[in-house]
Amino acid sequence: MKMETTPQPVDFPYPRAILGVSARPWSLFRLLLALGPRARLMSRKGRNETLPARSAAGSATPGGTSRPGGHRPRLFGLVLPVILVTVVVSSPVSAQFTPANNAPTFTDGTSTTRSVDENRAVGTDVGAAVSATDEDGESLAYSLGGPDAASFKIVSETGQLQTAEMFNYEVKSVYTVTVSVSDEKDGEAEIDVTVQVGNVDEPGTASISPAQARIRQVLRA
Repeated sequence: MKMETTPQPVDFPYPRAILGVSARPWSLFRLLLALGPRARLMSRKGRNETLPARSAAGSATPGGTSRPGGHRPRLFGLVLPVILVTVVVSSPVSAQFTPANNAPTFTDGTSTTRSVDENRAVGTDVGAAVSATDEDGESLAYSLGGPDAASFKIVSETGQLQTAEMFNYEVKSVYTVTVSVSDEKDGEAEIDVTVQVGNVDEPGTASISPAQARIRQVLRA
């Protein structure tokens, strides 16, 4: 006949927390309840002595030591739990958590349009600033790129575009640049900006000679 045996649990006197192995939080509570009686039992076994019988008055039979009240001092079972509680209370575990960085975002999305009139002086603001926001409240820095970046400059602290040359509508009326922004933790974003140059009426000039003058003739500049 095949005999089946059931493995018996090992009664280990100390939980894994004492040996440096992680234990569940309630193990310490169970330890404090059970450790005092276990420690006293272990101290008795270690001395391999038999406690003497005590009389009602607290006197011991020969071979034992008498104490008032008939009790022997058992400090070991009290000192060790106190030490464990002191270590746990005085050594809290602090968890460190670093939140993820949020990249800045442009108010106008991924593309926008600005305009400026022709013949404006160098350094003229091109519409409103191309600004971004950052959820983490970090400082932002703006830079400029794109095919027509040489015709403009940007204020790095605000994202304000400015002209770097005087534009002529009759020569070129549309420019394209890319504005980039970055935060203090290298979070980045970009936006494409189309700059339209406005046409301005310009005063014309006409030259005539007396020999070609005609009465009621319309002159066009």
